[in-house]
Amino acid sequence: MGLAKNLILTLLIIGVVFAALLLVSNYFKINSELTGYATNVEGGKTEKLEKQEKLNPSRGILKGRVDYVIKDNNVTVNKEIAPNIIVYFVQTGKQFTNYTKVKQLGNDEAYKGEIDDVDADDSSSDCSSNDYTTKRNYYDLNDNNQEDESNGEFKVYTVSTDSKGCYAIKLPVDSYDIYL
Repeated sequence: MGLAKNLILTLLIIGVVFAALLLVSNYFKINSELTGYATNVEGGKTEKLEKQEKLNPSRGILKGRVDYVIKDNNVTVNKEIAPNIIVYFVQTGKQFTNYTKVKQLGNDEAYKGEIDDVDADDSSSDCSSNDYTTKRNYYDLNDNNQEDESNGEFKVYTVSTDSKGCYAIKLPVDSYDIYL
């Protein structure tokens, strides 16, 4: 009886380990992607490959358009383009209550916010082929002009609409609240 229990327990452990390996193997298959082929590698020679591309796992782009509207009983009765206004993006859950506390960072080499040739409203006409620059700022709670996240200060990303009210902003992956 003891031998049968040990055999069953051993088979069970082997099954669990095999299932775990299968899950890990499938995870890496799903999350990896083929980006190109190196077909002819010859000894003593170099071969130039095409540029490889991979989706950016830490940044994405939000895009859209801002209009000024006038409503009568929740019905829009007038709409105009909102050119050259600043759109603020704040991580969801942060308390953004005062625009004057948004301070620009100095030369932030770690964050590149340039976006080229974007169709911000997906219309292929109004907002197509425009360039936008995201600015990474911070919310200065204590007005000391120094970014200090340990003090509860947080990042605020901004972009200006163009002459047609369009914008595109490059952001770290997260959820954001939008302020105009």
